[in-house]
Parts: sequence; C-alpha cells; structure tokens
Amino acid sequence: RTIAEVNDKSSANGSMTVRDLAYVLSYAAAAIGDGHTRINYSYDIDATDARKRFLPFAVASNDGSLVISRDPGGQFGGAEIISINGTPVREFLRPVLDHIPGETLKFRIYQFARDQSFWSDFSGLFSGLGSFNAALRLKDGTIKKVRLNTVDAAGAVSDGGAERGGGVSLAVYYKAGVGWISYASFDNSEQQKKEIASIFKRLRAEGIRDLVLDLRGNLGGDSSMGDLIFSYISRKKITQLNGKVKISKELIGAFPQLKQLESHVGEVVNTDSDKGVNPVPEDFFVCRVYLVVDNGSYSSASSFAAAFREHKIGEILGSEGGEPLIAFGNALKFSLRYSGIRYTVSACRYFPWKPLPGDDKHGIIPDIVLNDARLRPYGGRVKDFVIDTIVKRRAQKASRLI
Repeated sequence: RTIAEVNDKSSANGSMTVRDLAYVLSYAAAAIGDGHTRINYSYDIDATDARKRFLPFAVASNDGSLVISRDPGGQFGGAEIISINGTPVREFLRPVLDHIPGETLKFRIYQFARDQSFWSDFSGLFSGLGSFNAALRLKDGTIKKVRLNTVDAAGAVSDGGAERGGGVSLAVYYKAGVGWISYASFDNSEQQKKEIASIFKRLRAEGIRDLVLDLRGNLGGDSSMGDLIFSYISRKKITQLNGKVKISKELIGAFPQLKQLESHVGEVVNTDSDKGVNPVPEDFFVCRVYLVVDNGSYSSASSFAAAFREHKIGEILGSEGGEPLIAFGNALKFSLRYSGIRYTVSACRYFPWKPLPGDDKHGIIPDIVLNDARLRPYGGRVKDFVIDTIVKRRAQKASRLI
C-alpha cells in the first residue's frame, strides 16, 4: 500500500512534495501499531484555499464513537454519527485512521477527533465532497438521516474533540466536599511541582474529604510527575513504572547509565523497585481518591492508571484508557536526511507491576464504565455523575454507621 500511495502521489518525473511523502510514510509508521513510533509532521492550514473541504461541525470521541460536540447550526449537538454516505463511520474514516499511529482503534479515533481539521486536510478525506448523507443517532435515541454540506477552511469549526489546556489545576466543590484535579500533561518542571504542592496544601487546609484525579485527554509526559502525585496519596513507595524494560542497543545508546546491561540486550530486566515507604509530605491527603480516564489517557497517564489499579488506591471511572498497559514508549527522535521529516521510534517496552490478562491488548478498564446509560440522567456530564456518585456513597456509608 505504501508503494501504491507513492506511485499515486508522484508526479510524471517521479518527484513528490514533502507533505505527500510525510503522509505516505505516516501509513507505514502507523502500521507498526505503536503510538510512540510515528511521523511528526504538521503545518498551518491555508484558510484562503476554497478547495479544501471540512465537516460542518466539530466531533468528539466517545469510547470509539464520534459525536457532534459543536454544531454551529444548533440542530445536532450531542448526536452520534452512525454513517456517512451509507458507510459506517469507522469504515468511512478508515483511509485516514490507517495513517494515525496508535495501539488501539479507539485511540486512533480519539486522535482524529482531537485534531479533526489537521487530519481532514492532511488526508484530503473530504476533498471534492460538496455535500454528504449522514445517519445520526440523536440524544433521544432516534435515528435521523440528513444531507449536509461540507465547508471550506474559513468556515471549519474549531476542533472540539478534547478538552484543551495544559498543566494541572484544582476545582473545589464545597457543597459536595470534593476536590477535582484536572491534569492535562505530566510536565517535569519546577513550576508544575510548585502547583501540585500548592494544590495539596489547599486540599488539606480546606478539609476536602474526597479527591478526583482527572486524566482525561492526558497524553503523558514525564512519569516522575505521576510518582510525585502518588507520594501525596499513598504511604507506600509507588513508582508507576515497575522498572522492567527490554534492553536494546538503542536504549543503551540513549541512556548511558544502562551500559552495564550490554550483556542483556534482548532480555527483559528489572531496573527498579517499588518496595519501601514514601517520605510523607506535609500536606499528605488522607481521604478517598478516585481516578477518571478516557481513550485519551495515554503513555505516562496510562502507566499511572495501571499503578493506581495495582496498588488499590481507589476506584477508576470513565472509559477504556488509550494505551495497553504493556506497551512501548520512551521515544527517540530522528529526522530523514533529505526531506527533514521528523519521526520518533520507541526505545523501551514497559510492563505493569502485576499484569492482568489483556493488558497487552487494551487500555485500563475502569471499575465503573461511564456509558451513555449512566450519563444520560446527567446530560452526558462526566463530572456531575462522578460527584453525585461520591456524595451518595458517602451518605450510604454514614447511614450504615448510625
């Protein structure tokens, strides 16, 4: 298929643009099935080119489905897209999903929704498509068939597939007695460490009884930041990565401190330990902790969820995580000599402390799956469901003590 795409995009003299080459190679990289091994290519979409076509609404990923998250027309917000031009939506998107790196189809769909405009333009999926037929499942469950017009770049709706924003933040719901930490990326910086310390200081000072860690849309970062969070919520020494890695020459080249393991190339070795007790921070959180994940909880966020599960810190809610718990990572950066196209290749394979069957096939499975049936009474709002569940459980526990 890669050769066929090269032939299709090559000019009469056998040349092709760097952008077309990047798109062709993205299929070859994605076929490996590792979200960290990927072509890293981006550009600004030319909004003056009226030939470019896009969906007339923004979509969001909902556990492998696509829903309309923002509809300028105001008619179909929240509706699930069932099919486009008579083809099930996943199959309609297959030509572009095959170019998006990831271990699971759900994570590939999540990435399409997160960067809908880029992937639509990069693939040319809607080029020449002035209008299309769509079957939509409305919020009341009814199926509605409609004919819609595509829009040009100037009229494209900004991506709504993922909650944006970076860093870490705290919202306190005083009436419910719940603290909600939204953690968008694990950034190993002094600033983020100060923010985390400030958050737990506030939680302690205000007597918050239940804490929610929200890792939805967290694509990872430095796992040591997850270890830092664990130091505030568990007295056990917890590192989210168990230290088991498969040693390769490339890994040793990237991490000279592993040179003593040269004789173990090709073997899985244990380089760390989770035994011991953490130094207890001044603002250690002593109450209940919940974790919320979704198809966009990836890489270090996925490893955090695995350690959270294995050490029985608390309940996990949401939808399946974006990455299998046995997966590759620690990507090394490269670039092609002539085109300058940048790409990354995983150097390590990571394992949970206590793998379960299926951990190499799917992401973390929540204790409470937040499906449509559970969220419907809350208008689809995850936060409302989680907080209400916490408050009800607290009341039930109190009633049993009376």
